Amino acid sequence: MEFKNVRNIFAPEIKEFDLTEKEIEYISMLSSGVDKKKVMELLSMSYDKIRDFYGKLGLTDKRMKRDVQAATLMATNNLIKNDVLL
Repeated sequence: MEFKNVRNIFAPEIKEFDLTEKEIEYISMLSSGVDKKKVMELLSMSYDKIRDFYGKLGLTDKRMKRDVQAATLMATNNLIKNDVLL
């Protein structure tokens, strides 16, 4: 699923990105409050896949919690809709 015209406060140069279904599920579950390790286990996602996902969003600073940044980015842009969460 492609997202365009994204207001990305973490990487302003990124204006669009393409997410896989698993990545959308990952961010939806994080936004719902599920523990990051549990989400990775449920979706069978490796750390490499998660790192690639964060790279798409421009979240490369490891000092900050990237899962929180990703959820913030999605919420700021209204990209996680109720129908996705359901």
